[in-house]
Amino acid sequence: MIRKHITSLTMFMALACLASCIDDKGNYTYIPSEDMLPISISVPEIGEDDDFIRAVKGEELHLTANVSGLDGSDKYSFLWYAFPNNTNATTDERIELARSQNLDLPSVMLRAGEWLLCFKVTDNELGIFKENQYRMTVSSSSFSRGWYIMKAKDGYSDVDYFPANYPAEGVEPTRDIIALSGYTLAGNPVDLAWQENNYCHPVTDEYGTTSIELLEAWHFLSDRDALVLQGGGDMTLLKDYDEQFYTAPASRNPQAFLFIDTSNHQILIDGGNLYGVVGTAFKYVGTMTPKSIGKYTLKPSDHTYYPAVIPYTSSSDVLLYDTKTKGFYRYLPNSSSSNVSTLASFQLNGEFIEPSNLNSDIIKYSRSLNSSPQVYILTHELSNDKYRLIKMVYAWGSKSIPFDAYNEVPAGSLLLQCDYMATPGSGDLVYFNHGNEIYYYRDAPGLDEREFKLFDVPTDEQITHMQCNSGNGGNYLIIMTSKGNEWKCYFHLIPNVGQPEVNTTPDMTLTGEGVASRLMYKAW
Repeated sequence: MIRKHITSLTMFMALACLASCIDDKGNYTYIPSEDMLPISISVPEIGEDDDFIRAVKGEELHLTANVSGLDGSDKYSFLWYAFPNNTNATTDERIELARSQNLDLPSVMLRAGEWLLCFKVTDNELGIFKENQYRMTVSSSSFSRGWYIMKAKDGYSDVDYFPANYPAEGVEPTRDIIALSGYTLAGNPVDLAWQENNYCHPVTDEYGTTSIELLEAWHFLSDRDALVLQGGGDMTLLKDYDEQFYTAPASRNPQAFLFIDTSNHQILIDGGNLYGVVGTAFKYVGTMTPKSIGKYTLKPSDHTYYPAVIPYTSSSDVLLYDTKTKGFYRYLPNSSSSNVSTLASFQLNGEFIEPSNLNSDIIKYSRSLNSSPQVYILTHELSNDKYRLIKMVYAWGSKSIPFDAYNEVPAGSLLLQCDYMATPGSGDLVYFNHGNEIYYYRDAPGLDEREFKLFDVPTDEQITHMQCNSGNGGNYLIIMTSKGNEWKCYFHLIPNVGQPEVNTTPDMTLTGEGVASRLMYKAW
């Protein structure tokens, strides 16, 4: 989400003087507001082109207000205050922060969420003021921008955090942030996600009245458990596994999870069944109205779903694959219907395709990080023993054809023997492993050569995951490995977007204890 700070001029228009001409009693002279209070305000820590102010609850916040045009007298007063940034805010919710020119808070005590930070300069003699407003996000989490590596260790899943400027001098990772917060997550990693704001959490007061708080939230899922933590120094528990459902599934087997940032939808496959939290709250300022209490509802069907939730359109529609009927189905979270729908047949490159009746098994599924528009799926056609590589591209508008490519993979291709595939943010290709060798495969018909070796991973390390990242955090092919009780994560730069070549020497290598198999980059 793009944020822009808001600068506004708020002035009381004052009647300056009454003309003394008797014959013109009705004429008044007004002095322009800029002449009455000819000052300008700037905050160097924000700057003219910065997006917003980021503050962390419980930590320091220091801002310098440069005010030019003051006449040197002591007739001016200063005020810093904050308002909740939503349309329902009242004057009673204004929180005064300081009555000084600079803002020096030893500890931010505002609740987590979106605020308007206001700085006001008043000319006490004239009774007029000038005010600047800036959008401010207060985070409850001391774990902010950087890489989060999810790993299994001693039967539990946990997360290691590496700040964005790691490994700068004096910058250290934070290990095992779930255990550090006093919780456990049994099982192996499935997924993790950061919900920047508007996670709906019900709170009941002493009188039995329930209200909805809109909070930041961490989602952590293993194949046996799931946690939602608010964040902050103590990472407060919002909901454990059972509390996240109206009726908790007996399977207790999370398999795939997708958090759709633009709509705050949560989609979960647990034990082959589909669950959804539809729009916990509208994300954007001015429409932050709670829509639910943040609990999963079962979407009943006769399907058993493959463990992947595939982004499809800008309306937050997703595709799911039924392992029984061997076909794709479409789930529309914003629809009043709780059921999924079939996909219409179509023609692609002269071939007639029935996406809801492919009669194929999914062999490998791969999607880039950071909501990349691309997905690649390797399938095995059961009727003719052929292999196909399906390319899907997330559509910003309505999209009637779900496939962008549906090409056969030649028999004998090393791709068919891979353990992992990695899909870049763009380009007709996938990366894959063959043992400890890393290749890329060109997805185009009619090529004499399709597979090209890039580099080797150390032979004494076992590859545990491959994924590409595009956008925030950099354009990388990421290889995770394990050796003994140590995991490694290699970041190989992809210099040219859409092209397969990578730097064979990693730009960065992260390490830790356990077996790493999931990761994410948090942009703020």
